[in-house]
Amino acid sequence: PFPPTYGLMGQPTIVNNVETIAAVPNIIKNGAEWYASIGTKESKGTKIFSPCGDVLYPGVYEVPFGVTLREVLYNMAGGIKSGKAFKACLMGGPSGIVVGPESLDRRLCSEDLPPGAGALIVLDEDKCIVDLMQNIAQFFYHESCGQCVPCREGTKRMLEIFTWMTAGAGSEEDLNLLESLANTMSLSGKCGLGQFAGVAFKSSLPLFADEYKAHLKDKVCPTGVCMMDKVLEEVK
Repeated sequence: PFPPTYGLMGQPTIVNNVETIAAVPNIIKNGAEWYASIGTKESKGTKIFSPCGDVLYPGVYEVPFGVTLREVLYNMAGGIKSGKAFKACLMGGPSGIVVGPESLDRRLCSEDLPPGAGALIVLDEDKCIVDLMQNIAQFFYHESCGQCVPCREGTKRMLEIFTWMTAGAGSEEDLNLLESLANTMSLSGKCGLGQFAGVAFKSSLPLFADEYKAHLKDKVCPTGVCMMDKVLEEVK
């Protein structure tokens, strides 16, 4: 159970994070109408974003809801390091969706591009999406408590498949299996960890289908991140 239904002494309990509490003094000082005038119709006030990864100035930035992803990454975080091209951004951390260059001018708010927890993990053109998915799968497998079968077994299988893919030993059928695992965990996982374990993969697949197929069909990592040739040679 979650705190809103079963918390302190078995009673419904509100849990506010530091970001929420930090907004209270200004609301008391300036009034609710002032705070509601900031942001968008459905997303009032400000949001703290923490761009990291392949940006020039990673950090913590407080901005009004409704700014674009491009404004945060380029105007505040300084753009992509070494002048490289933007490839993708993982929105909100491992449980979030993956977006590509076509989303740079979308607004960060519930009406357009929900920012999640505010973490923005940025990848430049030299990073591999499959390698990213393998790291995300490792995170969920490590964090799973193992209580429910869909999450315990699903995160394990996803990690195995992505590990094989990065080694050049996957097959094209693996994509269907990964989608099936993600859907099963989403529908039957007991908590948010398992339910969201496949979100990043499912959102990345239509954007980077060619990169997945290169790993599975051609046994090539387009960015050269995955040491596929070395692993395959060792297997031979």
